[in-house]
Amino acid sequence: MLSKFHLMFNTVVHLRWVQVYYQLYYKVRNALINRRSYATLKGYTPVESFVKFHNTALLGKSVHLTKNADSIEFTFLNVKQEFPLSKIDWEFMGEGKLWNYNLNYFEFLFHSSLTRDSGQKLIEDFCYQFNSLESGLEPYPLSLRGINWIKFMSIHEIRNAQIDKCLYQQYQILSKNLEYHILGNHLLENAFSLLFGAYYFKNANLYDVSLKILEEQLEEQILNDGAHFERSPMYHQIILFRVLDSINLLRSNDWKQRKLLDLLEEKASKMLCWLECISSTRGDIPMFQDSAIGIAPSTNQLINYANELNIHWESNARLLESGYRKLKTGALELIANIGEVAPSYQPGHAHADEFNFMLYSQGEPIIVDTGISTYEKNVRRQNERATNAHNCVTLNNKNSSNVWGGFRVAKRAEVKVFEDKDNLIRAQHNGYAHVGARIERSFESDESGVKIIDCIQSNGNYACDAKLNLHFHPNIDVKINENTIFADKIRISLYGFESVELKTYEVANGFNRLNSAPMVSLKPSQKTKILIHNAD
Repeated sequence: MLSKFHLMFNTVVHLRWVQVYYQLYYKVRNALINRRSYATLKGYTPVESFVKFHNTALLGKSVHLTKNADSIEFTFLNVKQEFPLSKIDWEFMGEGKLWNYNLNYFEFLFHSSLTRDSGQKLIEDFCYQFNSLESGLEPYPLSLRGINWIKFMSIHEIRNAQIDKCLYQQYQILSKNLEYHILGNHLLENAFSLLFGAYYFKNANLYDVSLKILEEQLEEQILNDGAHFERSPMYHQIILFRVLDSINLLRSNDWKQRKLLDLLEEKASKMLCWLECISSTRGDIPMFQDSAIGIAPSTNQLINYANELNIHWESNARLLESGYRKLKTGALELIANIGEVAPSYQPGHAHADEFNFMLYSQGEPIIVDTGISTYEKNVRRQNERATNAHNCVTLNNKNSSNVWGGFRVAKRAEVKVFEDKDNLIRAQHNGYAHVGARIERSFESDESGVKIIDCIQSNGNYACDAKLNLHFHPNIDVKINENTIFADKIRISLYGFESVELKTYEVANGFNRLNSAPMVSLKPSQKTKILIHNAD
């Protein structure tokens, strides 16, 4: 009982009061008043003119009609499900809540296989079932659906009074259920959607709420180096896509344009700069924190979209506030994480991965992260957030930060950075202070390659069971000869390790998809050195 209290206390203590207030407020209010009661047409006026949206860089999730066109197959999170076209089960939970969320996002509207008429029929089917739906009325899927409906109907110049009324009712629900209890990317998505709704319905009230949130949240959530503050490269791509779409919307329409447009363009430039910097030379993002393949638009797609919108940004800027650093030498690129769990009040997408790193050679991934394959609150989710799943030193098989419950973090490691140069980074964290130890790691690059030095600093006699796993990409052929690892053209020399063993692990290749890959399991002494040599 006491341990559960400590776990909860060390989690809740980081929350903001606004989160606590809205958690309690929504819990009490929604027990008394069903959120559907906000689905009214109060204040509704018919849409007078088409909102414009330039048809560019639209990405859709997989969907196709069967040969006889009487059913439709959706593929989300690498899982397929078929429904009769006459009535889609928008409440379907057979593949989990996240799959249902993806169904309700309506991102499939922009898939190349879906025609204008088929897309409209799917929207009409949702509207027909609207009065009996529940799961799709949660604020997050509602926000994304609103944006996607408006983009689709604007591009195809669809005018349908019943769809408009259904959409307006959904925005009434959203405006009364904004995710202040979560904050972070969820509240931003709410605000972006309100912006689209405001332009579609020429609704000043929706615009005012959206403007207030976007001005506050973009200033807080986009760090000075351009990163989204949840520090997940995947969510950075998602939010950047939303910023670019909003620029597209505002530039295409004259209504209430200028003030917010300047802010969006400024943030887009910073975000593009950071994304280009943290991506590999071929455009891959490192799978830090909650990042997965096939969810967000790629770096190259976002850069193409920004170029179409004539957005300008600096190149070769330095990574700073986000806590990531990149070292480059010859063909090698190393991206390191020297940040803490962030933001402190919304760590849902954070992992126990202090001092994690990933390595590329000529843009090809060599040492990688295990990635994520699920958001279900299960053992796999817990393991993918654990320190062992990253290229980090682990003591006594414990996590450096106490990740739990799928999206929660209790006690967190604190990081101190001692040196921070273009070719040398040295930092320490106290994630194992409870066993009387601290972890210090340095990354250094020169013409020969990259050097990683770990030091386990103990307050007393060193008695910790230390482990370091190096996770290699599935395509890499790994061989070990005594204290040397040969990984294709890369040679890695090891010093100070008590044992070196070649094993396998499961790397996430997107949600619900795992591949076997080589892993080198090391047993460190108190001080170790890893030399990664440039390819010949």
